[in-house]
Amino acid sequence: MNLVWARPTDNGSTINHFSVQYRLSGGSWTSAADAPVVSLSASISGLTAGSTYEFRVAAVNGIGTGTYSATASAVAPTPPVIYVADTFTRADSSSLGTTETGALTWAAINPSLWSIVSNTLNRIAGTITTNPNDVAVDTGQANGTITVTNLGTTANKGIVFRLPSGTNNTGYVFYNAGGTWTLSKRTGSNAYTALGTAAGVTPAAGDVMSVVLNGSSIVCKINGTVVITLTDTSYTGTRHGVWSTGTVAGQFDNWSHSDQIV
Repeated sequence: MNLVWARPTDNGSTINHFSVQYRLSGGSWTSAADAPVVSLSASISGLTAGSTYEFRVAAVNGIGTGTYSATASAVAPTPPVIYVADTFTRADSSSLGTTETGALTWAAINPSLWSIVSNTLNRIAGTITTNPNDVAVDTGQANGTITVTNLGTTANKGIVFRLPSGTNNTGYVFYNAGGTWTLSKRTGSNAYTALGTAAGVTPAAGDVMSVVLNGSSIVCKINGTVVITLTDTSYTGTRHGVWSTGTVAGQFDNWSHSDQIV
């Protein structure tokens, strides 16, 4: 559980830190790790999913511990179910093999361009002969959160999702469009229609890209921050993965698909 609070007045004695406490609803208070004075937030782990907890915080200075705040209550969330996940931590190979979680086989239209190199998913800068250029697995789920770490800043690579079976000629792509983040839908082989863009969010190496899917709702995030949100009902496929167009080389890491919708 993540807690936030407002800084109180110190009444003439400098605040040293904050005392954070929690308890099962109606139970005895337990002290969590003190929060430093520079922080106005704390995270508490190890709670029982589905149980209701109460939380409170007080400032501590040279005089002592101040009055605790009014309590806040919340139900501890259930950990997400990981449908499929892959860190690509395995021997270098021209074969992508299967995902570490879910044991699903990666499939590509142009498999010669994809490989495992230095424990990452690698796309060489080759020329493709058949579009589209995706690598994906069928998770059996159209909704949830799909995440991957983009290890470079090269444009035109990102997440591909809701692909059909077969040729992959439709589906959605969320990618770095050269200084902007773009969400497009693919309407045919190498044919794309932009649905939304997020200018002003500069791509950086190591960016964590994610898409949150819930029916017609598509929310795109970079490092946990929402950059695009819209609705579209064009595609509902259950195959998802990564994409890199044309002759663009790139590396990806830590791909996953969970049931989380937040």
